[in-house]
Amino acid sequence: AYQSFKTQYPPLNSYSEKLKSQLPTSASLKSLSIDSKGKANFQVEMSKPEDGYQLVEVLNKSTNFSSVKLVTISKSGEEGKYLINMDLIISK
Repeated sequence: AYQSFKTQYPPLNSYSEKLKSQLPTSASLKSLSIDSKGKANFQVEMSKPEDGYQLVEVLNKSTNFSSVKLVTISKSGEEGKYLINMDLIISK
């Protein structure tokens, strides 16, 4: 029963590792929320708003992600960074 459960619901860190592997090194992950089915919302801080659009393209090209949506882009603090908020589904 436990093996069946593990197959159906992989550990959450397996989902987060897939996402982290796609983020550029200049990006700073600020928050990440993942449910047991792989539906995720995350916020990442980047230096330019264009980086958010480029990240959408990268994630859409990967077979590990589906339903990639850019939710918001907002200015974050005085340093001129941008907070990118996205929704997606991470495959098992």
